Amino acid sequence: MARKKDWHINIEGNEYHVVLERNIWSGRNKLFINEIQQELMTVQFQTYKGSDQIIYIGGKECRLVVMGNKADIVIDGVYVNSGKVYMPFEKMPVWSWFFIIASIAIPISNLGGLFPIVLGYLGVVYSTRIGISPYMKTGMKILASIGVVLSAWVVWYIFSVYVYFQSL
Repeated sequence: MARKKDWHINIEGNEYHVVLERNIWSGRNKLFINEIQQELMTVQFQTYKGSDQIIYIGGKECRLVVMGNKADIVIDGVYVNSGKVYMPFEKMPVWSWFFIIASIAIPISNLGGLFPIVLGYLGVVYSTRIGISPYMKTGMKILASIGVVLSAWVVWYIFSVYVYFQSL
């Protein structure tokens, strides 16, 4: 199952049709510029940390930025879709690992189960994305990460209490 995102980009008076096909199962992306497939690097753990690659459109250096379900192209330092100024992803801060481990602890402390695995997975994904986001200051990142992990644990606790009382 592929998702498509397409752009019509004008560079120096030339019109380019750019299409990004994203396979949600394999995580592999295909980029087409005027129906010609371009080579993309395979990025490990793209689901968690996104990807930021240099591409060439009409000989001009651009960037393809993918984070989660969002994809955008950067031309001359500006995102095409949002019009925001491009800022590269930051490196994963050391403190983010605390929140990732706290999220992984949900299914481990429960000895598995689909619901705790999903909660732990979501905690890892969002803690990672918050950690590398260039749009937040460190204090806000830490507060947001606390909120994500705390929310996951609270949801898990409420679910556990509900299941416990249903079994009585």
